[in-house]
Amino acid sequence: MPPVKYEHIDFKPPASVADAARAALQLRASQPASKRGGTAVGVARARQLANRQNVSPSTAKRMKAYFDRHEADKQATGFKRGEKGFPSRGKQAWELWGGNAGYGWAKKLVRQMNAADEKAKAERELKITNKAEQMASVRIYDPIGTGEGELSAKAFKTALDDLGEPKAITVHVNSQGGSVIEGIAIAGMIERHPAKVTALIEGGALSIASYIVMKADRVVMSNDAWLMIHNPMTAMQGDSGEFKKAANMMDRMASQLADAYEQRTGIDRNKIHQMMDDETWMTADEAIALGFVDDKTEPSTPVQSLDVQAFRNVPLVVAQAGFKLNSKPKKEIPMAATIKEIKAACKGCTAEFVLEQLESDATVGNALASFSQVVNKTNAELKEEVESLKATIQAMEEEHEAMEEEHEAMKEQYAAMEEQYAAMEEETQNAEPLPDDMEEEEAMEEEEVEAMEEEKKAIVNRSTVKPVRRPKQSGIKSAKAEWQEAINSALQLPHIKSNVDAVKYVNRQDKSLRERMVAECQPN
Repeated sequence: MPPVKYEHIDFKPPASVADAARAALQLRASQPASKRGGTAVGVARARQLANRQNVSPSTAKRMKAYFDRHEADKQATGFKRGEKGFPSRGKQAWELWGGNAGYGWAKKLVRQMNAADEKAKAERELKITNKAEQMASVRIYDPIGTGEGELSAKAFKTALDDLGEPKAITVHVNSQGGSVIEGIAIAGMIERHPAKVTALIEGGALSIASYIVMKADRVVMSNDAWLMIHNPMTAMQGDSGEFKKAANMMDRMASQLADAYEQRTGIDRNKIHQMMDDETWMTADEAIALGFVDDKTEPSTPVQSLDVQAFRNVPLVVAQAGFKLNSKPKKEIPMAATIKEIKAACKGCTAEFVLEQLESDATVGNALASFSQVVNKTNAELKEEVESLKATIQAMEEEHEAMEEEHEAMKEQYAAMEEQYAAMEEETQNAEPLPDDMEEEEAMEEEEVEAMEEEKKAIVNRSTVKPVRRPKQSGIKSAKAEWQEAINSALQLPHIKSNVDAVKYVNRQDKSLRERMVAECQPN
């Protein structure tokens, strides 16, 4: 949500900007990858504009700054339609941010925000009232510092300068203190101002605010107001060396504060330091008696009550003076994370994620929580994919094991056939020569031996080829099984004396069986 001061400003992209961004996405998608312009952030911005999603005030300022920086790109070749190289990368990037329509809209938003900032500045609690040409007043009604809602030395100087050259100035004070550095600077301005300065403590001048009023020519205190002096305090992190430096700096600041209190009151310096150590609270009468204040006036109504929870020696009666005695610690205002902080905290995040966090003004903690959700979702998806891959790998391993088993069986079959062939060769070599009148039978045996050689070569080739699963046909006997069955049957005949005789016999009975058996053993 935008700040209250921007409530009247419409941060929803107009239709013309949305149309330009949508067209830019289409134009970029139509280009080859090597010629596409715009960054991932620019693409994400175009999607946001195309969907007419509200932009934050900081995004509106970044849009204007982008167009201001890249307006020179419009002069490059390829930016205008009809030019060589159109659309150039610069043209694509320009259009992703809404093009000319987006530029005009961003400038309008920035003008409206600047006007709202000026108005808010004018309405701040630091108000200057010129009561007369020779009389003026200025108010210190805020904590001292440079943060939001605090009075800085720079702002106070602007207030004094706006007074002109009055002869007398009244500084209305109701402040809980704050930054010692800023307070010392403000006190110096009051001390050096040529006008006669009266400090009027209306509610409280606490901590560094008590030092500021010491530099006025005259100090007047409301009858129900409080003055408090103490030693400077700080909150820090670091090593012992850094703590020693900080302690030394605070001692020097305390000495500077004690100088001012001593000069105005004339109290012994050791007594001043003791009062500061004790965090001394004083009523108007007590402050006058000690010399811190010159006079008192009737009670006035402070503009706001003061937060004194940081102090350790607050009198109970202070509550009756309208001060805040908070029992709860002050709530810290969370700071929106920067791009660098988001990327550092969320390693590996996308540009779209960074943009989404910037748009929501997310803190580093919020961004990290969102990124954890994204990572958890991604991890769940990856886990599911890994499980699926594991199942696929297991199925492949089972199939591989089955193929290995089949391959081993074929190797055993090959070894058996090798033994059978060796036995056949041995019997052939030992056989007696055939009679001359059996030339035809001898020729037939030579053919059978050659066939056996071919069969051996086929088996050797098969052993070097990765086994391939053959579909099993239920109820059909393989040629190899028929061949082996025929050999075994032949060996049972009384006139068959050897394996060679059995092969010859089976081959004479059915020559096609051996051919089918050899063909069946051939690899696909």
